[in-house]
Amino acid sequence: MYALAVPLAPPAKPPRTQEQRRATTRQALLNAALACMLEDGFAGLTTRRVAGRADVSAATLRFYFPTRAAFVAAAVEQLAIELLRQHRERVVQQPAPAANRLESWLDELWEICKGPAFNVMIELSSAARNDGDARDNFALAERALTKHIALAAAGVFPDQIADPRFRTLIDLATASMRGLAMFLPVADQEQLEERWNAARTELVRLYDSLL
Repeated sequence: MYALAVPLAPPAKPPRTQEQRRATTRQALLNAALACMLEDGFAGLTTRRVAGRADVSAATLRFYFPTRAAFVAAAVEQLAIELLRQHRERVVQQPAPAANRLESWLDELWEICKGPAFNVMIELSSAARNDGDARDNFALAERALTKHIALAAAGVFPDQIADPRFRTLIDLATASMRGLAMFLPVADQEQLEERWNAARTELVRLYDSLL
């Protein structure tokens, strides 16, 4: 057999539809919005910065998100999706041995609370005091995140989740983490870890008492 002098070209891909192109552009804008928030906080969520990062014009951004409220809502939804992705990867897809399951689960959630995505959630909660759009969007993101944490807890602790005392324990744990995470920008990190370890010890003690 003779070798071909010119390699065969790969088959041409069918052209994308207008709907597919729009979906790609919209997702690029949301990814850019998330990147801006992670780098510079909620204050970084500006039309100019997001459009520039997505390599589109400000007019294009306004085409997809005609109002700031719509833009903020979509950006915060993207932030919630990122937090849920982190939660699934760190907590759900890496199950710990039964002997230290609660400790590992709490520590993974604490690592998420120390990350930049959760820090944006804290900034958004502060902005919600004086911004109606921020308040509505924060409420949506908060409900989505809380629901997913509860679903994850049900998967990790199927025998305990029906106990209302255990659900209260989960609420107490997440509230403790969020409260401590608010001090991350100003607190001594070693002292903050010590405070978390002390809180975790008490949470584990409460958990053992339920069993």
